[in-house]
Amino acid sequence: MLGMPIVGLLIGKVDSRKLVGAGLMPTAGTLLWLGQLNLHAGYWDFFWPQFLQGLGLSATFVPLTRISMDRIAREKMGNATSLFNLKRNLGGSVGIAVTATMLSRQQQAYVNVLGSNVDAYSAAPSRRHEADSRPAARTSRPRPSAPTRRCSGRCNSRRRWCRSCSCSGYPAWFSCCSFRWSC
Repeated sequence: MLGMPIVGLLIGKVDSRKLVGAGLMPTAGTLLWLGQLNLHAGYWDFFWPQFLQGLGLSATFVPLTRISMDRIAREKMGNATSLFNLKRNLGGSVGIAVTATMLSRQQQAYVNVLGSNVDAYSAAPSRRHEADSRPAARTSRPRPSAPTRRCSGRCNSRRRWCRSCSCSGYPAWFSCCSFRWSC
């Protein structure tokens, strides 16, 4: 939002193709920047790359729209803008679908590689399974007890587990009934 008025002022003074190129460079840089983040990233580690990416995308899409609509006659502008938006939306949808497919296939390949190196007799997975099957020491607070008020829904009980309404299977302190929402 901040970059679009600035780009609007620059469009008349700078070639639109140069603005598109100048907008794609910080966008690519911020994608590389975001790719280097780890689990210890904080708010500001996400804020600045996203802020710069917003500036880069505004320097990309505003001139790109001008380039695509520049030679269209005024009476055909409605059809042209609808086709332009259709192509942009389809391109985004196809890009998301291709990315999700690539991610899924790579995940499958990684699982196959990792799974081929682990069997039932491997030492590390056996130790991990033994550690996971031992009872853990209670270091956290105990879970809340059953609610004292009656459920407002169809179950109409003080049971710890609400079994007769749509929230069945969840503890009563978590279920919709304990918050007095309709079941």
